[in-house]
Amino acid sequence: RMRGFATQGTHGADTAIYIDGVPQNIPSSQGGAGHGPAFLEWMTGDMIDTVDVIKGPVSALYGDQNRAGSVAIATREGGAATPSSAAVTLESYGGRRGSLVLSGETAMAHGAVRSLLVADRYSIDGFRARSGTDRSNLFWKLSTTIGDGVYSLRASYYKSDYAGAGYLSLPAMQAGLDPHAVMYDNPGFGDAHRRTLVFNRRPASGEAGWFATAYAEDFERSRAIQTSTVLHTVGVDERDIAGARAGNTWTFADSGILTVGAEARQDKGVAFRQQYRDRQPTANYINSQDLDLLTYGVFVQGQYRVLPSLKLHGGARYDRFDYDIANLKLPGASTDYKGSALTPKYGAIWSVRPDLELFANVAQGLRSPAAEQISSSGSPGPLGA
Repeated sequence: RMRGFATQGTHGADTAIYIDGVPQNIPSSQGGAGHGPAFLEWMTGDMIDTVDVIKGPVSALYGDQNRAGSVAIATREGGAATPSSAAVTLESYGGRRGSLVLSGETAMAHGAVRSLLVADRYSIDGFRARSGTDRSNLFWKLSTTIGDGVYSLRASYYKSDYAGAGYLSLPAMQAGLDPHAVMYDNPGFGDAHRRTLVFNRRPASGEAGWFATAYAEDFERSRAIQTSTVLHTVGVDERDIAGARAGNTWTFADSGILTVGAEARQDKGVAFRQQYRDRQPTANYINSQDLDLLTYGVFVQGQYRVLPSLKLHGGARYDRFDYDIANLKLPGASTDYKGSALTPKYGAIWSVRPDLELFANVAQGLRSPAAEQISSSGSPGPLGA
């Protein structure tokens, strides 16, 4: 959360989060917290190399959900820079964790291939009654340098199951309720599966050169939230996600830099929220939609030093949304939606002294329309109403 944009429960939905050029925000999510949450639990610290944070929508390089800012994460590579390691951890409340990092480098005809394997297994019973998490992460990345570029291919697998104790009211806690208690004495539950394959190319040195990312992902997530002593609302996402991103960066000595690129992403699958009674599904749905969400856009961003102490920067994005929504709960609300957004940004940076800079920016971010905003589902009821 940053810059006051986040509201309760958005889970990063106002911040565009990319990992190795792959967007992490899930549009129109029902197994999470609405439109655009970012689920980063498939990562562990052993996988992360760098984290870049851009406050505010002042970078045209990052698109959907970037109203509060952007976060760009790069994963580590194997080889001499990354040591191998192994760890076993025991914690209170039944916590058990084993992690393994295997880093290596193999000489090939064209050059060295660097390998990084990260495996992580974690489970805990939980401080609260009838809560707990069971989680498995597996990550493998192969990288090599060819000419002026670094090429990598990575695959990851994540699986988790959990039980959630839910919120306890402050008056109940002040009245002496056992802090281990479960909301409504009826714990929530959920699971997740995520399988990802990513190809990436970046310049081997500095920023100048072309970059590209292509990815495919199988994403499944469910979350059951308790609403009474017998009822849950269960949100489910089952998506096939694929996309690509490419562009080029030019540098002009130390006076300027220009980046031009394009990206596209398609999310296909189902998203629904269903009422459960005594942990069994009922015929009542809050919503249920079969989604085919295509987004694509182009971007340009540059910076130029007009004086030794003054730099001007600017950029713009043009993004287009092409949605096909089959509303399984209210078929009459099914729709083909097309829309677009142009988001400009510009500003200046004044280097008052070597350790002091003043900057001013004017910018717009964008957030794609949520499926529920353009294809309403009405009150709870059966499918096909």
